[in-house]
Formats: sequence, structure tokens, C-alpha cells
Amino acid sequence: IKSTSDPELCSEGVNGAFLLAVCRGKVSEGLDFTDDNARAVVAVGIPFPNFKDIQVKLKREYNNQHCRSRGLMNGNDWYETQAYRALNQALGRCLRHRYDWGVLMLVDVRYQKTNSYYYKNSNSSGPEQNKYIK
Repeated sequence: IKSTSDPELCSEGVNGAFLLAVCRGKVSEGLDFTDDNARAVVAVGIPFPNFKDIQVKLKREYNNQHCRSRGLMNGNDWYETQAYRALNQALGRCLRHRYDWGVLMLVDVRYQKTNSYYYKNSNSSGPEQNKYIK
């Protein structure tokens, strides 16, 4: 892999990078991608926690058992909320302050479903939100 500082790969005065990472990964923790350091985030899929992880399984069971008595969300709602929190964390890497700008691309058919968490809780509606469906 060649560096973007290689003159053969860059035009004069142009630089940049392409970072591939997974949600909940450690690669970008503590790094601040402000302004021109991050102009796009492409999220492929929805980052649900590992369904088979024993801690996830126990938390879902606990929430299901105590959702009414303790005012908790049920296990399925908790599970979905965890996924969208991780997604929002990743999307927030691109837009760091109110004057920042960038492209947030969500690539998964499940974002179109009207019962999805993202659809119900999205502030994005209007001309800035475009759907490209094949």
C-alpha cells in the first residue's frame, strides 16, 4: 500500500485518506476527524451487537423479565437501540459541529422500513435526504 503522500497518487496540494473500520472497533477511538479530515461516512448494514454473546443474551432476558416492573425497554427494543447508538456514533465522526458538512450514506434496505428505529427517530427529512433504490 502506498501512502497518499506519494506524488504519483496525489495531485499537487490534494491529500486525503480512506479509513475502513467496524462499528464498536478500537481503530478510531480517541481520534478526532474534524472538518476536512472526514467528509463522508458510509455505513454498510446495521451494527447490531453479537446476538450469541452471553452478555447480550442475558441483558435481553433481564429486560424482558423486568421491563414492566422497573420501567425498562424490552429486550428487543434494547437490542435495536444498541445498534443505532453505534451507528449514530459512527455517523457523528463526519459531522462534528453545526457548521461542519459531509455525506452520510446508509447502505441497507432495512433503513427504508417505516418501523425501523432510524426511520422513526431521524431528523433528516426533506430535500437533503435522498434515497437511491435499485
